[in-house]
Amino acid sequence: MGFLRSMFGSGLTEDDPRRYLVEAMVAAIEADGQVTDGELSALHQKLEKNEAFASLSSDARERLVDQAADAVEAAGGGRGRVEAIAKGLPSRSEKLLAYTLACDLCVSDDDLAEKEIAYLEALQGALGIPDEEAQGIFEAARRGSAVLTIEERADKTKVLIPRFLEAMALMTLADGKIDDSETERIEMVIKHIADMRALDEAQLHDEVVAAFDRVGSRDVGQVLTEIAAAITNPTDRFWTTTYMMIISIADKDEDWQELGLLGRAQKEFGLTSPQMDAAMKIATQFPKVKITGRAPV
Repeated sequence: MGFLRSMFGSGLTEDDPRRYLVEAMVAAIEADGQVTDGELSALHQKLEKNEAFASLSSDARERLVDQAADAVEAAGGGRGRVEAIAKGLPSRSEKLLAYTLACDLCVSDDDLAEKEIAYLEALQGALGIPDEEAQGIFEAARRGSAVLTIEERADKTKVLIPRFLEAMALMTLADGKIDDSETERIEMVIKHIADMRALDEAQLHDEVVAAFDRVGSRDVGQVLTEIAAAITNPTDRFWTTTYMMIISIADKDEDWQELGLLGRAQKEFGLTSPQMDAAMKIATQFPKVKITGRAPV
């Protein structure tokens, strides 16, 4: 089973993230104010051939298109929906896929209009995708290999999951309390993180427990240094910090400036204040999560 099929499963739910993927695509084809037969054909080909939609019936796919068109029209255009799209796609893989599909459709007619560029820039900003990663996705879309690139990224992400979990475990232990609820807290959050669905429930539980065992009562600075040594890609470091933020406020309101651990992570991972603000924005979009404050200068 491919990673997209395992990520989204079968059938539609009320808050199914695929509705926002379709919105990203519909907004892309109407961004220049003209919807051509070729763009409509490209849209339907994506829905028919992309693994994320493979489990859906043709009627379900058409319903998603109709709902997306209504939402985009009600917002006065795609740029008016980018924040809602980002909020409906809390995971890294979902955000990257939305941007990928939008890029695919914008370049499908070999004529990238200024309004399409403006839409992609607005979508990138709302999704919190770093410039380097966005550029890579766009260039891959031009080559016709963007989805493959996302699959390759997903394979690399699987290798980093233990390190992501260690960072999240550090955050849950920041208050000095260690009990079974800490493990449950991480697992509760992870259920909403599509990037982690490479593992089944039992495997994920074992990985979370193992992460706590590795972190334990060790020196926080040393653990962060080891995580930084294993996670060298700037984008992966950005998302590690984002996961830490999500955990930090999973069950309460919190100003992350007050959490010294995040400041230490920022320094260890070499993140800028704007990057910390972008991570905070993504954390606020996570289901049932609130966060306040700004990154310290």
